[in-house]
Amino acid sequence: MINFFNINKKSKIILINFLISVSFLVISFYFTYNAIYGNNGLKKSIVLELEIIELNNKLNSLQKVLFNIEKKTSSLSKKNLDLDLLDEQSRKILGLIRPDEIMLIEK
Repeated sequence: MINFFNINKKSKIILINFLISVSFLVISFYFTYNAIYGNNGLKKSIVLELEIIELNNKLNSLQKVLFNIEKKTSSLSKKNLDLDLLDEQSRKILGLIRPDEIMLIEK
């Protein structure tokens, strides 16, 4: 092992500069790695942005479904009763048919 106190002044300066450079590189690598792959890093940010886009698309499709359901519900209210829709829904959901009709069931 090298005794630090027995080294000449020029070698001490070179050794100290080397240790400072190595420690700076290690610290820089650590922070760079965490900036890219850490919990709040660039990669996580990109993944979350893609997830936000997917969830917004799903929200839009669910809002369309909700709008259609609300439209059907409003057409079944007492003020705007749509007899054709009521007939269609009663046949589909409840399985109601008239005695003189033949029902075809799709599977």
